This record gives sequence, C-alpha cells and structure tokens, in this order.
Amino acid sequence: MNYYVYILLDPRKPGKYHYSGLNASFLYEPYYVGKGKGYRINRHLTKFEQISPSRNNIKIGKINHIQSLGYDVLRYSVFYEKDVSEKFALKTEADLIKSIGRFNLKTGPLSNMTDGGEGRSGAISPNKSRTYEEIYGTKTAERIKKIKKEMILGSKNPMYGKPSPLRGKKLSQSAIDKIIENKRRPIKQLSLSGHLIRIWDRLVDAANYLNVHTGTIRHCLTPTEHNLTGGGFKWEYVDTPNLKYLLPRTKKNQKYYKVLNTRTSEVFYTTNLNLFGRQNNVSGSELSKTARNKINHAKGFKAVSITKEEYERDHPQ
Repeated sequence: MNYYVYILLDPRKPGKYHYSGLNASFLYEPYYVGKGKGYRINRHLTKFEQISPSRNNIKIGKINHIQSLGYDVLRYSVFYEKDVSEKFALKTEADLIKSIGRFNLKTGPLSNMTDGGEGRSGAISPNKSRTYEEIYGTKTAERIKKIKKEMILGSKNPMYGKPSPLRGKKLSQSAIDKIIENKRRPIKQLSLSGHLIRIWDRLVDAANYLNVHTGTIRHCLTPTEHNLTGGGFKWEYVDTPNLKYLLPRTKKNQKYYKVLNTRTSEVFYTTNLNLFGRQNNVSGSELSKTARNKINHAKGFKAVSITKEEYERDHPQ
C-alpha cells in the first residue's frame, strides 16, 4: 500500500482544466500521468532517464523547456492518489490517461506513449543477461557506455578530481551525538512567503510525507549550505530561526531590469525576469531577449538592463 499516482503540470499554461470522469480540476495543463513509489517521480529529472533508448522525447522536451524557464518541475505536480496498492494505482493511472487524453493520439495533452496500467513489478526483462552490444548494436552501445562512465567517473561527476576531505577520518562522539540530536529536533514547514504551514516532530516524517529526500530539507536547515528551499518550502528548526531567511543575500553578478508595459505605459523593476514572467504570464526567456534587443517586446513587455544605482534610486521600496 505504498504506491502513488501523480500528474505533472505545465506552469507555462495556467488556466482551469476540467476533464469528464474526474472529480478534480487543475490550475495548469497536465502533460504526464504516472504511478510509482519512493523516488519514482524524481527520476524524470535524472540524466539517466534522458539517455535511455526507450526515453519519451515528448515528455523530456517539455521538462527541459520548463526547467530552462526557471520553473521547479516537481512544484508543479499533483499526487492524485497516495498510499494505495499497486493494482489500484495501475487502474487509476489508466483511468486518468483515458479521461485527459494523449498527445500522440490527438485526444489530449498528455505525453504518455501508452494507455497506462501496464506496470513493471515482477516483470522479467527480455534483455536480461544480454550485453549493450546485443541489445542496441555496437555504435549505440559505445555511446551509452561513454555517457554513463562520464556521469559516474568522469569530469561530469561533481567530485571529479577532488580528494574526499573525510577520507581516513572518523566522526567524534560529540559529532555523532549532534547528528542524532538534530534528527530528533522538531522543524517548521514554511511557505515561500514565510508563513507557518505545519510543525513536524522529526525531519524524516516531513520528508516521507512530502516525498522529498531528507538531505534536501537538511541542506535548508544547515547554515553552511546555500539551499533556501526544499520540496517547494522553506524550513527551520522550531527552537532556532533559520539565519538564511533573516540575512540579506547578495547574488554574484546580480542583474537589474526596468520592464515597460508598452500597452499601459506602466513601469516595473525586477532582478529576476523569470519570476516577473511567471507573475505576468509571459516567458522569462522572451523578456531576456527584449533586454538584449533580440526582439521588440514579449506580450507587450519590454525589459531594459539598468545599473544597481538606477534600480535603488527608482525602485519603490
């Protein structure tokens, strides 16, 4: 009973989406329905999924474009069912795909390539005991092996060429005690605007319920880590405010913009074109092109780069 059914939504297409047979509506257009357990939903963001020979190019293209605009893919997802049996999850997945419709069949927006409900638990792969060369051919096999090797051992691995600072060292008893103590400390789950949503007795309880990796939340709670959010929320210990939310943060090579609405002559100031775009239903990348004079305007908006001094002087605080 630990399976779930999820729906990925497209933040580029806000609106009210209703589908017959469903007792729910969506604020953004759905583009993929899936089922799984544990880490499954996060696999859509991994490079291994994108190089798989059986990859879904329509879905991957949508995810890549959404990420390029600065959106967090997992924030725009819905868990339609949670803590259900695999059989129920498979049926729900198939029902959702049928109701919403598939893009490749011209019946709807979903990038799913099948009708769903097939499942993989207990399946025996026809490629078991076969080499990459036997499955994909020599040329493709060499390319896959090279990419995987680089991701694990090569320069694309973030630890490539860096000696481990912990090699040969053991944690002191005080450090072990502190780790155990932090695991038992209650934490606050906050909205991005800083409002309290819920208090959790333990970090692991919050991570399991929200299907977020414990390390993601822990990095938000650790002052030396740069992460500000985890799973789309802010986090802090109940007994200690998170200094990262109190201290002003300066961004390296920060850019400043003045955005003119050519239709109404309104003027806005921002340091983040992607965020401004999301708030005004316009593409952040298109706004960036207007700032570089690549195009004249984006849905009536024209961005202009300004200096920090001009931003501080003209921007209403």
